[in-house]
Amino acid sequence: GISHSNPFILSELHLGGGTPTFLSPKELARLVDGILTKCKVTPDAEFSIEVDPDCLDEKIPSMILQPLVENAVKHGIAPKMDGGKVNINIQSSGDELYFEIADNGMGLAENADVHSGTGLSNTRLRLEKMYQSPLLYENNLPSGFIVRFNIPKSQK
Repeated sequence: GISHSNPFILSELHLGGGTPTFLSPKELARLVDGILTKCKVTPDAEFSIEVDPDCLDEKIPSMILQPLVENAVKHGIAPKMDGGKVNINIQSSGDELYFEIADNGMGLAENADVHSGTGLSNTRLRLEKMYQSPLLYENNLPSGFIVRFNIPKSQK
């Protein structure tokens, strides 16, 4: 099972209003714990976070990542009776960080409009405004959904 040790992490991330809050990949597990607690997933839900060692000192924009992870949990695996799995993968290549949030949940219905959801729309706009980067998504075969985006590495 997954420990739900930090249910107040979501409220912490909203401090500062519209200003993006950044977290380290190590702090990502606490964010995920908070989302799982909030969304009340079944105990057999699985969650994995894979981070390229080159990314460990990078700052991750939580206000972009949090709604995407929350969507994967809330709309992907929470409706499933058998738990499901969400995987966050963060890789480094050149001057870019590549993010992928994949679930094996319900996927996207054929006629669903991804642009109609407030969370995805706001996240897509934030990503375009802050980083001039698109939000890419597709069905995860055989089931589920994948969201990808990339941002420049932080300037050290």
